[in-house]
Amino acid sequence: ARRTLALRLKLKAARLSRKPAEALETARLLSKHRAFSQSAAQIIVRGLAADLLNGAHDVAQLQRAWSSLEVAERRMPELAIHAAHRLMALGGDAHLARDWLLPVWERQHELGDALKVKLVNALEQGLDSLDGAWLARIEMAQRANPRDAALQYLAGMACMKRQLWGKAQQLMGQAAMGLQDSRMHRNAWRAVAQLA
Repeated sequence: ARRTLALRLKLKAARLSRKPAEALETARLLSKHRAFSQSAAQIIVRGLAADLLNGAHDVAQLQRAWSSLEVAERRMPELAIHAAHRLMALGGDAHLARDWLLPVWERQHELGDALKVKLVNALEQGLDSLDGAWLARIEMAQRANPRDAALQYLAGMACMKRQLWGKAQQLMGQAAMGLQDSRMHRNAWRAVAQLA
């Protein structure tokens, strides 16, 4: 009990002094000592890990911050998506961002709508350098879920970047009818107009 109290105080001090790495390490220890419920611990760790990623001011710092996360943390969809967005915002490599997103992509059918939209947005940022393997992954996921508007949108955008005009037009037309996210909905209709 004393150790848990000491760790809680250390966590609070680290958060107040804006030391996300120290706060994250303390939160991990508290989690291991079951000082929080599992869901509360996950929320706290995820928030502190996001703070750590946000504290990176260049690609090298972000890569170090990402590498310092535990494997289970790097597999958290929210964190992987956040890290990929941050990497692209800092001018990082889209291939690396896709590597970070791959574990999330492989479980994308389990994601809720809001997270899937964020995943699609993160992948869309790097479509200019999309390789054949990722194009195949996207197309395969879209064919497996033909009514998923977010996957139609992503596949359509990927086809546009690859200058596969007919396929892009078909996918974007379908996506535009079903998208709920306003930004993606606008972009889909804009793409349909360009393709016409």
